[in-house]
Amino acid sequence: MALLPPHLLPSPIQVPPAEQVIEGPQWRIEILSDTVIRLEWDPSAEFLDGPTQMMAWRKCLPVKDLRIDRDEFGGVVIETPHMSFHYDGKEPSSNGLWAQVREEDSWGGTWRWGTDAEFPWIQGRNLRGTTRTLDTVDGRCELDKGVVDGRGITSLIDGTCPVSCDGVFLAVRPEHLDIYVFACGPDFPEAVRSFFRLSGPQAILPRYALGNWWSRYHRYSDEEYLEVMSEFARHDVPLAVAVIDMDWHITNPPAGAGSGWTGYTWDPELFPDPGKFLDALHENGLHTSLNLHPADGIRYFEEGYERLAQRMGVDPESKKTILFEPANPNFMLAYFEEILHPLEDQGVDFWWVDWQQGEHTSVPGLDPLWVLNHYHYLDNAHRHGRGLTLSRYCGPGSQRFPLGFSGDTYITWESLQFQPEFTATASNIGYGWWSHDIGGHMLGVRDPELETRWIQSGVFSPIMRLHSSNNPFTRKEPWVFEEPHCAIQEEYLRFRHRLVGYLHSEQFHGRDELLPLVRPMYWEHDGHAQAWEVPNCFRFGRELIAAPVTEQLSEASCRGRSEAWLPEGMWVDLMTNIAYQGNRKLSLWSELSRTPLFARSGSIIPLCGSAAAPDGEGTLGVLGRQANVGTGNPEEIELLLVCGADASYELVEDQDSDASLVRTLFEWDDARHRLTIHGADGDLDSIPVRRKILVRTYGHGIDTQLTELGFIETRTGASFDLEAKLMSEEAKRSEQIRRILTHARCEVETLTRLDSTWNEGRGAFFAALSASGVAPDLREALFQIAIASDL
Repeated sequence: MALLPPHLLPSPIQVPPAEQVIEGPQWRIEILSDTVIRLEWDPSAEFLDGPTQMMAWRKCLPVKDLRIDRDEFGGVVIETPHMSFHYDGKEPSSNGLWAQVREEDSWGGTWRWGTDAEFPWIQGRNLRGTTRTLDTVDGRCELDKGVVDGRGITSLIDGTCPVSCDGVFLAVRPEHLDIYVFACGPDFPEAVRSFFRLSGPQAILPRYALGNWWSRYHRYSDEEYLEVMSEFARHDVPLAVAVIDMDWHITNPPAGAGSGWTGYTWDPELFPDPGKFLDALHENGLHTSLNLHPADGIRYFEEGYERLAQRMGVDPESKKTILFEPANPNFMLAYFEEILHPLEDQGVDFWWVDWQQGEHTSVPGLDPLWVLNHYHYLDNAHRHGRGLTLSRYCGPGSQRFPLGFSGDTYITWESLQFQPEFTATASNIGYGWWSHDIGGHMLGVRDPELETRWIQSGVFSPIMRLHSSNNPFTRKEPWVFEEPHCAIQEEYLRFRHRLVGYLHSEQFHGRDELLPLVRPMYWEHDGHAQAWEVPNCFRFGRELIAAPVTEQLSEASCRGRSEAWLPEGMWVDLMTNIAYQGNRKLSLWSELSRTPLFARSGSIIPLCGSAAAPDGEGTLGVLGRQANVGTGNPEEIELLLVCGADASYELVEDQDSDASLVRTLFEWDDARHRLTIHGADGDLDSIPVRRKILVRTYGHGIDTQLTELGFIETRTGASFDLEAKLMSEEAKRSEQIRRILTHARCEVETLTRLDSTWNEGRGAFFAALSASGVAPDLREALFQIAIASDL
């Protein structure tokens, strides 16, 4: 038996109180909360108290008003405030095992073992989760089951391997059924919270991971790679992570030694001095990851072979390949210590665990990918603080080992159109940290407009990682595209880095509240059917709603269409400062340089650094031209303040450890027009002593303006009285109407008529819009602006 170090051992499992456990001859029921019940059925009555791969925490909550009725035939009926659970005490069947959610009639869903009659409409089916990879997928694909269900009730079957107290994965027992029933009704966030309590929450990423990543499958030399990094710097485009794909290692092994996909030794022709190369990346503020394809074992020509052979009892002179044995803890420990740690000591920050290892190990039911994700994350966290790995999703519970690599996407509009929905839907199984090949990996078409829209969408993805194949026509450097695409892409990449402070803060809120960063809009539907109809619109943290454009520019309006549903309240598009009345679905039409991004009245969004040209309007509209900033805790902060209601936001910063946390509270009193920046609380060594603060105001009836508040002491904070510059919504809409008409492809007389009737009044304008000479896309674009903030 292996003796694993403490950081690789499982956490203790919480046992439910006795009054929430019921047992029969071959079954056991654990009432884990008001909304979750676990049933185990086993012919030998051997039940699992310890963790499994899927359910590693199993935290339970006390259940009030619990009622348990047992009948004379061995059956049981359990009533909690949210669920009615019926079981006949026999081997699970559709007749003897069923449950019902106890909510209003519209959510009175019933679940039965062995049946899953879904209906076409979204409220009559499971809302799905995610899948292992998008390799070979062009557009949509089928997704695995999630815990969010339109019927308000669903189940997960835990068929994963148990984990012993000493951290060893045990074989799956097919005869053992482990069933979890979730009955959260219309409270979709609670369904995911319930899953997190059982499986384990998402981990906090290191702050740098939230910045821009560069990756390309290309046979770089060290000089070539550093030159690409220098070119990004010359273009004033920030990067935080430098990924080197598989060609970093020897890809042409000696004859008879096997495939070149697997490797652990730097290619000396390309990287004659790896330490110097990695030092150069670090000196430029970049963290580094190398690609691995752990499949063919460790062969005699690898640099660490002799050390590993001695650990595994193999004679190095035999040149015998040491097989890759992920189910063997002794091998895995030696693999990390003798093969990977020396490379990390050179400067590798984390690993990209790619494909090739198959789906089987010597332990029945144990997927090697799961083992790799598990050990890589825990080992990285132990050595580097906040852990990180890049790998593929491997089923429910994978949220504990971020990040996900979604695979080699095709470069098509169909792939882009599915990606925002794919990302948001993954939250239905708690998987919130997807990293996509932004811009697409291979095949497809070379289309600058597609790349620009993909980068815009990627900025509002959990992880912003540019990646492509080694084809010269799939490159993703912005400057390989003609203007205006290059300028737009660069501005959005700069904007991503300005969002890092907000995204990092939202991580901690997500950990506290057990919520992923990206969430589908139907999570907060509150009975509004239209919230279900916008799969590519999503929450991006608490303060923002994104509706990225994933369609080509239309012929007449020269704009791209996206759809959004906004909850109740007044919302402002931060790209245009146009206010929209909520509680409705919108059809939005955005010019190439912009993609809709909404914040509600009474919002504060902290940005790192300040706009490079505060009085100018950049490609992001009223957000201005963006400055190049890193991912560290900034010396300048710009607050996006959406007036119209009181607001508060807590900025959370650190030095990549919980011990270094520091929190700064910003509060806006709308009636008094007063902004209060409270003194920072926590480890003040994590942030600058003084900071320059700027405020950019938005709102219904308010013009956008940038105000410099000067430097404040972070320890003490300060208060400021701000008077917003007023601008009627009618005037703002007039500017947008004129902008649409100016860029439209349409008969000049039609444009003239629309322009003049807008100034005449709403009735005349709508009549002109209805004329046959106005193309449908142009009509819809103008109409949505015309009624933006109408009740």
